[in-house]
Amino acid sequence: PTPTPTPTPTPTPTPTPTPTPTPTPTPTPTPAPTPIVSPLPTPMPTFTPEVTPPAPTSTPGPVNNVFGTVTRADGQKLFKEGILSLKKVENDMSIGYGTMVIDGKFNINLHDGDYLITEVSDLNSSEQISLYYIFKVSNGQPDPSSLDIVIPEGHQGSVKFHDGTSVRNGSLTISRIEPNVSAIFNAQIVEGGFTLYLPDGTYLVNQINNETKEQISLNYKLKIVNGQIDPSQLAIIIPPKTTGTIARVDGSVVPSGTLMVHRTDSPEVPGYFAQVLEGEYSLYLSDGNYQADNFFVNNIANRISIDYRFTVINGKTIPSPLAITIPKAYVGSVQNADGSVITNGSITVYKTNVDGSQSFFTAAIYQGIFTLFLPEGAYQLINLSSGIEQIRLNYSFIIANDQPEPNLLNIIVPKKYTGTISSEEGSQVNGWLGLVSTGSEKPATKNFFQVKNGEFNLYLPEGSYEVNTFTDLNQNQTPLSFPITIGKEQTSPVSIHIALPQKNITGTLTYSDGSNLADGLFFVISTESGSTFQLTVSMIDGKFDFYLPDGNYRVMSHLNLTNKISTFIGTNFTVIDGKSNPGPVVIIVPLPEW
Repeated sequence: PTPTPTPTPTPTPTPTPTPTPTPTPTPTPTPAPTPIVSPLPTPMPTFTPEVTPPAPTSTPGPVNNVFGTVTRADGQKLFKEGILSLKKVENDMSIGYGTMVIDGKFNINLHDGDYLITEVSDLNSSEQISLYYIFKVSNGQPDPSSLDIVIPEGHQGSVKFHDGTSVRNGSLTISRIEPNVSAIFNAQIVEGGFTLYLPDGTYLVNQINNETKEQISLNYKLKIVNGQIDPSQLAIIIPPKTTGTIARVDGSVVPSGTLMVHRTDSPEVPGYFAQVLEGEYSLYLSDGNYQADNFFVNNIANRISIDYRFTVINGKTIPSPLAITIPKAYVGSVQNADGSVITNGSITVYKTNVDGSQSFFTAAIYQGIFTLFLPEGAYQLINLSSGIEQIRLNYSFIIANDQPEPNLLNIIVPKKYTGTISSEEGSQVNGWLGLVSTGSEKPATKNFFQVKNGEFNLYLPEGSYEVNTFTDLNQNQTPLSFPITIGKEQTSPVSIHIALPQKNITGTLTYSDGSNLADGLFFVISTESGSTFQLTVSMIDGKFDFYLPDGNYRVMSHLNLTNKISTFIGTNFTVIDGKSNPGPVVIIVPLPEW
């Protein structure tokens, strides 16, 4: 059989239902199932002073040091009088400023710092144009020296409900995906129409606020290249409305909050959200498979992980109606081996379902206490954050008949041991160490510990262990055999340092016409009798190099990471006295028939 890489269950990052941008974390391939736990953003207060024309005074005011202009790319004249809005982020606080724009010119006095111009608005009408213009003030001087802001050409569009009625008035929230994911723009909806003033880039219209104060979550993608927009006709159609309920397991209604939903059949599609009022909510979803995975009670910091899956076909949900039940709450504690508690952090557990899918549940830790809302099943701790670092532990429990086993979810974090790892290449080592218990426990338990810049932390109880793999950030694995013993007072060896062996296998992987296979991974197994050895190797530009100890091996298959297509190879080779035979390993596969 063709070996495949160990699947890494990764729940979709939780989106934030506000115009405040939430950076999308770049997933790092790991050899262990690692959910991406979304950070809980803290809203930043914004102070925007009212802009008033300066009054005559006998006392000279501060001298303005920032000057600029605002013009339109289409050559049309800017409104006579307006207000330019900008903000400065300092000490985790966003401070707002405003200044008059008269005949397209403005000036203002600003202290040193980083600034973002966010909007220009007409003082005599309701027109507002969202902007994204960054500049800096150093030693009292702006950079650039003159702020010459050009408003891009406008692109008009419309927004309607599925039944053809227009969203008469409201606003759109637009996130720029490329080239800067942190850029957020807004556009007014007036009588069902809107105008976007956006620079080149790829964008996602992800929220509509209509005149009834309802927030509608959606995902409408558009692109602007050389000022031209795609699609050329901006006609946003909101999918059919579906409603649902959410309640506690005892039937009581939950308070107001926000429900998070994501596509399970299109992971590249960002998530959706719905406002929950007295246990009821509305969603506007296109056909597909979905999972409700988080409910935020009252505020973004009070999070309940859930797992409710449903399908939308022809605008109708299965099941219908949507009825989410929050499972029973289970309270646990976390403390260090010395008795001190982890005051702040988070804990994530997962269970494998009957259909092979996995459900993840995350809870915040406050003063060493956490509360998880869990259905029945067997759970494994996958991630524990102390607020400072991620801690890998082997801890499992079962929920059956509304009782946890062990009865008290009391997690003891073992003592921390720090080690180092180096490479003969001299570069900083980053990735993951795989470690197995070599004691009497059967089957052997495997844990993974992150390596950052050649350093790693181990949280291990007393026992015998072996570090048997290192996986770099490209999923390239190196087999190891490094024993570690944790005693009552110290480790053996006393100083934990791992030196990665020098790479001894080089080669190429091409098609029969000489062209390279796509960058990706290939998988090596041992052909020794009874061996379960398997290794993942990364390949770039048709070339590879890695380490193997002496033995007989077979390259089984290649996986294209872009289209996920696997190609069978089946090439054997041998390593004798640290050298491959043949060497280099030249692998040629037939051209695909498509």
